Amino acid sequence: MQQIIERLKNQNALSEIIEKRLREFWKYCVEEIRDVAIRESVELYLQKTAPWQFFSAPASPSGKHHPIWQNDPGGILRNTVECCLSIDMLMTQEWQLGDADGIPHEPARSIIYAATIVSDTCKGGNPWGPKTDRNHGRIAAELWKTAAGNLAIPQNAQELIYEAVYWHLGRWTPGWTEEIDASLSLHTKITHALDALYADKNLEKIFIPRPLPM
Repeated sequence: MQQIIERLKNQNALSEIIEKRLREFWKYCVEEIRDVAIRESVELYLQKTAPWQFFSAPASPSGKHHPIWQNDPGGILRNTVECCLSIDMLMTQEWQLGDADGIPHEPARSIIYAATIVSDTCKGGNPWGPKTDRNHGRIAAELWKTAAGNLAIPQNAQELIYEAVYWHLGRWTPGWTEEIDASLSLHTKITHALDALYADKNLEKIFIPRPLPM
């Protein structure tokens, strides 16, 4: 994480709130990856490859999407943390991904954590631009795959992470078809469900209550 802090300092992009968001992100997202090789690939990717803007940008460049608390500086990090905090709960709903007591299996859990973390790292594209790049899933998947290339991650796990990052927008991913959707793994389905849920601006109605109209 210190390398990321130094990168942000070099860009004059580090503030107290950004550092707070980064530390939350590291604790609740990165450090939750239990598979050592998968965690190493994510750390390496974040430190060396992911655009530095990922660590400082709001979740929605226009502010029209995502709940308001994700549209402050560091908002993409906060969105990612909120997604990660619900991974275990969603995995317990799928018997294939957990044991009889609902404990998530490994490496499935680490795969979904990794995909969720990586999925929005190139949200503004690479190089980063002022608008959301609709192909950011593909861009991030390719960059992570290159960064992870020399690490001892089983081929199946690599493919699942790549797929889940690439298709994390579900039907909104360029090139999506019903046939492709039917072939996607549960890992991808969960990654997409989390992405869609925590981007919902209607969450403001629950977490920022307002008086009902008379």
